[in-house]
Amino acid sequence: MAPNQTETPEQMELSESSAGDGSQNEESLLEAKRDSLRNAIDSCCLNTIEERVAWLLNHEPKTRDSDIRLQIRYWQHFQPKHFDGDAISVTDYYRLARLTTLTRARATIQNKLKLFQASEEVKRRRKQLQEGERQNANKKRSNYHVYSVFVDESGKTQDHLIVGSLWFLNSPETFRIHTKVIEWKKSHNFESEFHFQSITEAKLPLYMAFADFIVENSALISFKAISVPNKGIRNIQTALLALTYQLLVRGVEHECATGRATLPRGLSVIKDAEEVGHDKLFVAELQDRIKQASASTFNDDLYVEHFAAIDSKGVMNLQIVDLFVSSLNRHLNATGDRKQPKDTFAEYFLKQIGYAKIVRQETVGDMIAHISL
Repeated sequence: MAPNQTETPEQMELSESSAGDGSQNEESLLEAKRDSLRNAIDSCCLNTIEERVAWLLNHEPKTRDSDIRLQIRYWQHFQPKHFDGDAISVTDYYRLARLTTLTRARATIQNKLKLFQASEEVKRRRKQLQEGERQNANKKRSNYHVYSVFVDESGKTQDHLIVGSLWFLNSPETFRIHTKVIEWKKSHNFESEFHFQSITEAKLPLYMAFADFIVENSALISFKAISVPNKGIRNIQTALLALTYQLLVRGVEHECATGRATLPRGLSVIKDAEEVGHDKLFVAELQDRIKQASASTFNDDLYVEHFAAIDSKGVMNLQIVDLFVSSLNRHLNATGDRKQPKDTFAEYFLKQIGYAKIVRQETVGDMIAHISL
């Protein structure tokens, strides 16, 4: 199959008819399945074809409209040993995922689970439009990339309150970094997770080597942070919400201004989980504020995608942002001789990633915040 092969209506009909009538076990089972897929996407732990297809639909919106593109991108990301973007040998072709298999997974995700929907035009072609759906839906949605941002916070009881973030300007790079970290850990015989609090004298050389590894892959990622003095803040959670919102908005503005990642573009945000009830409210409020910012600041060209709070266990990108935020915390809030292994790592890590290249002062409510982009 040639990469430039066009999609036919019959192929799309096949994918839709193979989605099935759906289980009668009601919404609770479907919601559990949605949660399972979202967790797999957020952690980049993709063990099944359906999880991998869902990951592609989330990170590469063009695949929502084209099963041929979905197949090609699936081969490129998950079967690179058998497909290098060029001609395919007969032997390799039999090892590559079939179009019918991938379209069946895509149809289940879109039609049954109602996730990562296609554009209105393609829905009409696939004969899956529901009564009452918006007829004037934004048809640009199949053409945009996605900012994927991982967020953590620190300093709640210290002098400075900090929100830090790890940005992927091209969302599919999340899986590439995840895979590279897994390979790096195997090569260094490191089976534990990366956490700043775990740094000791014995582990310091390995953590510093990991900092070097992050810098080597810095073309794929960027770090952004915002901090304010804690003095005078009455409600820490309200302040954290305001800081996170400002960091996201200013971060998008900065990427647009530099021309590195311009709009239209989607925004996906994953934060380190704390408390289930608080996290749900925080994420919902943050989503709502970003939607308002899209309309008022970004001409509706910033699309709110997947926002969630998940446990950092097994999520390499959240572990990386933990190292960043905790290093900032050590830099801003630590007292005493500051000669402990954690101090050494924090200084080295921040220096290596070039922290504070661009720092500006912003008013956030009644707070004066410092933002590093």
